[in-house]
Amino acid sequence: MNALPYLTQAKNRIAKVINPCIPTIDTSHLLQGNANNWLQTGLQISDEHHTQTIAALLAKLKQITEKEEQQAWEIACKWARSKYPTIQDRTFTQTAEDLCLMGIRISLRRPYYLNLRLRPPIPRTPRPSIQPTNNPPLGTPYPHGRPLSCPPRACPL
Repeated sequence: MNALPYLTQAKNRIAKVINPCIPTIDTSHLLQGNANNWLQTGLQISDEHHTQTIAALLAKLKQITEKEEQQAWEIACKWARSKYPTIQDRTFTQTAEDLCLMGIRISLRRPYYLNLRLRPPIPRTPRPSIQPTNNPPLGTPYPHGRPLSCPPRACPL
């Protein structure tokens, strides 16, 4: 039986609450079986409750607009940055990809994707002008070789 420790402790207490004055082996087994049934029923009720709750929340998530999804993402990123200042950018990247797989379309935009500690701009010296060529640019501007915003119908859900 794979139950949380506090539930197992509660089951053991229930098995010991009813204590006959002259216990027999059969009575002890019946009381233990009753406690086991209580635990299994409690776990089943809890599992059904969580399954239904998650399904209802996912149904509500599918009703919000892309603008609301993006706003919620930006608020969550701000909160995460304020609560966990050392959080790494790859955490946001992975979370955005997971949300995309769930059908929630968000994009990683500054300053939410990059570190919020904005530095003052560095004075730059003018660069010599470069003549355009037909060669493709070296490297990629995206961390994983592709844009991290989900196209409207690219997500599987």
